Amino acid sequence: MSRLDNRYLLLALRIVIGGFFAFAGFMKVIRPWQEFAAQVRGYEIVGGVYADLIAQVLPWFQLIFGLFLLVGFLPRISLAVATGQLLFFIPVVASVIIRGIPLDDCGCFGSIGIQETPPVVLVRDTVLLVLSIPLWLHHLRDSRATE
Repeated sequence: MSRLDNRYLLLALRIVIGGFFAFAGFMKVIRPWQEFAAQVRGYEIVGGVYADLIAQVLPWFQLIFGLFLLVGFLPRISLAVATGQLLFFIPVVASVIIRGIPLDDCGCFGSIGIQETPPVVLVRDTVLLVLSIPLWLHHLRDSRATE
């Protein structure tokens, strides 16, 4: 049995990744969206209506698809949404570091007091992306086996 067939490892990875996104989304959903919009603006990539839209939609995507991944519902779609976010967040956070934008908090968990600096977020998101690889390999192998 290969490691990709180890259902306990796959379950643990789903719990870690899905749990992270569900928690991050929940912590933003319970706060006024305007607080998160202000944090989005701090990245100096989008502002105005785009920051507002991101602040209103992203937390719900994180919460819903994080929960889906956590419980194994629509696992490929949920994993794609989570991985897509990581593939977006990593370059955005790297750009903040490169541009020297002074962010004391990434806003990943809303404004609840859990503060993470961009370098910490960059490492954490990269680790989550690496942890998603075995799940992707498992799903890709499974889809080939059913063809």
